[in-house]
Amino acid sequence: MRGGHGSARHIATRRFEVVVNAAAAPPEFFDLVQAPADIAHQIIDGMPEGPAEDERPEEAFTVLAEAVGADGRIARAVVRGRDIYGSTAAIAVEGARRLVEDGGRSGVLLPAQAYDIAGFLNFLRPYGFTFEVEVPATA
Repeated sequence: MRGGHGSARHIATRRFEVVVNAAAAPPEFFDLVQAPADIAHQIIDGMPEGPAEDERPEEAFTVLAEAVGADGRIARAVVRGRDIYGSTAAIAVEGARRLVEDGGRSGVLLPAQAYDIAGFLNFLRPYGFTFEVEVPATA
């Protein structure tokens, strides 16, 4: 599934795309992303709970982000890990801690705007996360 075409607000890009591996998402996910906001909560309530707790450490995930700059250069980042369900609490708490401790900017921000993303991803390494960033040299 592809979606999210447009330009990001916090960086100068010509376009961005979101790609979801259909094998990793239940059919209800696709209904949800296409639903009007007023019925999205009904879809969420009907979605399965996810894998059983003992199966979660085996559930691997990969997130790929690709950005095309105004000059046509393409940058890519890949984050991999396991047990996204079990890692969610650590992600949320560390994100909140960084916002409070660093005295970040106010308003609605993406994580990349609110705090140092490389530092945040390094914090997640002990939880089994890895990341790679590929940024081409200036054209």
